[in-house]
Amino acid sequence: MIHKENRLKKKEDFQKTYLKGKFFSLGQINIRFARNDKKVSRIGFVVGKNYSKKAVDRNRARRLLRASASELIERVLPGFDIVMGIRKPLPGKKTDKESISLALEKMLEKNKLLKK
Repeated sequence: MIHKENRLKKKEDFQKTYLKGKFFSLGQINIRFARNDKKVSRIGFVVGKNYSKKAVDRNRARRLLRASASELIERVLPGFDIVMGIRKPLPGKKTDKESISLALEKMLEKNKLLKK
């Protein structure tokens, strides 16, 4: 579970991250991140209707993103707002936690957002 101080909730914070942040994508996972003036990093999750028309599927994808991010939150450098999203999987493929965790960790390492 992600602590309350590490959650990105307000619409203004999401908009700021989208407007001023950098975008990166790997597989079906994408992230946007921007600096904030806080001592902690905050993470928000976005799963739109283009992922699936069914709320059950979108909620499952959001839960998978949240579970993967909760494992990495302690290793993320402080002072960033991060918005994570997910794209529709290819036909015949299922979204699983291992692939999400691996893609997320690779992207954060590549962008130097993880502590050494």
